[in-house]
Amino acid sequence: MDTFSSSLLLSLKDDLNDHLVFDEDHYAGLSASTVALSRQLSALVKKHEPETPAEVKLAEQRAEELFRACNKACLDFVSPSLRHMAHRVWWDFPDDWQAYLNRSTLIGPGSSIGSAGKNDFVRKFFLNDHTTTDLSLYDEFSRHIYGESRLVLKKGGSTPIVCRPLTRREPRIVDGSSFFLVPKDKRIARCAATEPFVNMALQLGVGQTINDVLLKRFGYDPKVQQHRNRCMALQGSVDGSLATIDLSSASDLIPLSLVEAMMPPTLVAAILDCRSPYVKIRSEKLALGMVSTMGCGFTFPLETLIFTLICANVAQVKGVQLTRFDSKSPNFGVFGDDIIVPSGIYDDVIAELERLGMVPNRKKSFSGDHPFRESCGGDFYKGHNVRPIYVKKTSSDADLFSAINRLVRHSCRWAYKPTGSIALLRERLKKPLYVPVCLSDTAGIHVPFQRDTKMYLEPVPEKLSLANKQGDLRLPEYDFLWSSLGGYVDGSVVLLRQQRDTKYQEKTLPKRLWDTRTSFHFELSKGAYRLIERPLSWHGELLPILGWSEHVLSVL
Repeated sequence: MDTFSSSLLLSLKDDLNDHLVFDEDHYAGLSASTVALSRQLSALVKKHEPETPAEVKLAEQRAEELFRACNKACLDFVSPSLRHMAHRVWWDFPDDWQAYLNRSTLIGPGSSIGSAGKNDFVRKFFLNDHTTTDLSLYDEFSRHIYGESRLVLKKGGSTPIVCRPLTRREPRIVDGSSFFLVPKDKRIARCAATEPFVNMALQLGVGQTINDVLLKRFGYDPKVQQHRNRCMALQGSVDGSLATIDLSSASDLIPLSLVEAMMPPTLVAAILDCRSPYVKIRSEKLALGMVSTMGCGFTFPLETLIFTLICANVAQVKGVQLTRFDSKSPNFGVFGDDIIVPSGIYDDVIAELERLGMVPNRKKSFSGDHPFRESCGGDFYKGHNVRPIYVKKTSSDADLFSAINRLVRHSCRWAYKPTGSIALLRERLKKPLYVPVCLSDTAGIHVPFQRDTKMYLEPVPEKLSLANKQGDLRLPEYDFLWSSLGGYVDGSVVLLRQQRDTKYQEKTLPKRLWDTRTSFHFELSKGAYRLIERPLSWHGELLPILGWSEHVLSVL
């Protein structure tokens, strides 16, 4: 650990000196408060990013070694016949690329090979290279985009205006994806790969089609499945009826041969067409044994489908009835590698996953009478949410503000005094700013009363101007029209997606934010209820609600 994160951990340990710290393998008989505080101590800087060059190099080296080991395991894997597992979805996938493209968002939020550093729609679609691994993919993409890009608008409600097709860009052929690493925690980095632009457009269509099939057959909805899993994890921590399963390096351990042996031929053909067969690691071209990497547009939906089918097959063999994910009282849910099944088939599902080359993380998988469950960012002990906070970065004031605010809320919830930890974080600040709790965690230190500070931190939006100094557009007018209609352009400026290292600026804090807050409640009047708006005063009502305690306020 670096010096500051080590000091922060020791400081919290001193703050929690009066509380029992226990072996997490033995939960029986402990209170929810004891579990929550003990987990907080072990988790506080667990995901803190390495800050010295030596730590960064070691974390990246470990990640690359793990990636290569997973890829070799996939190349060596000999899949048994698994066609029977996919009988529920056998006829659900189209055999026409245009059907997949019709379900594609065409671009994702991340980068692609050939993009010039920023990941906005305008730059990726109109200004950067259209990279692909195969010209036939570009032909399908072109037919979908340029063959159907005529708009018919009505000016004044009468005269139609027919717009010509978008400006066609020539493709650039590449071998495959490009390997990169991002920080995960102190011990190891996270592996991913940047995909070619055209491949990604098709991959997103395959991924959305898989989501459509999962919705049809199992009731899966990626927008709400995390919440469903958390609810089931809570239930499992209370009555033991549901088990949670977590997998290590799940997406990197799905062999292409397993997909070919399990999935319908139409889906396999689509995957083979648009996946990257190689990944470039620096100057090396590495053949991929895994079906895809993190960064591919269909990786997450595909792993969700695979694990769903494996669990459903085990349940069928064991005679256990699984519900749809969207039922009122579900006993089954899968979101990526977060799996929930009835505790009665936990061991059988684990065994089947291991047979197919997966690595269940038994330290983060729970079943039966064990009172703890963990799934999709929810940690539950006997029905209590005992999720800790993680301090991942402490390099900027915004990072420190976020850490202080989250630690204060956690301490208020579990009634402990992190005075030493908060004081240490505060000492590291270049300029303390005190702000109302209605602002974001990175805006400043949340306090329930007005302080002398008149400023707060706000992210600096990144922009790309589409006009030169003379005011001429850098895009053909019809490409600009498409971008404007899609909501990607404000005037002649493109608002870019915030990059990982967000920059902040000080802004003047409106005084009115300190004065009052609004409460809405129903009031019975003349036999009917009506909605009443009433201001809340900070000291009289909000202060007790927030649970602020004197020891915290004295440190802040």
